[in-house]
Amino acid sequence: VSGSGVEHTIQFRAIREIRPGDELLDNYIDPRSSHAERARLMQQQHGIMEPRDLLDAPATLLSDVQRVTSQALSALTRGEADAAFFQLYPWWETLGKRNRAGGSPTHLAPLVLRDPALAEFFEVFAQAAKAAGL
Repeated sequence: VSGSGVEHTIQFRAIREIRPGDELLDNYIDPRSSHAERARLMQQQHGIMEPRDLLDAPATLLSDVQRVTSQALSALTRGEADAAFFQLYPWWETLGKRNRAGGSPTHLAPLVLRDPALAEFFEVFAQAAKAAGL
């Protein structure tokens, strides 16, 4: 189920049939949050330890990607689309290589591109590519 809200209305879209009696759950934490952000909020608000999951990218990788994404976004704002794209492209390649790395199903590298915390990177990368005419 995914939902979106406008004013005082929430609309949900189910990806499978919902039968009477089925339990529906909603997450009040931004699904693009990093593990560190989720863990902090869950501990603060509910006293619950949030475990890492297979989609969580390493914190150091997220920090580096967030830094370069912020720099590229600034370049885009200044109208420097080529500079923004070429700042992000090596990271796009790095993330792709990490995603294609081998490993067991419990190894983080093959799933790192699926971390929703990387969504802003891919959004800014797409904006930079489009603005650069690619």
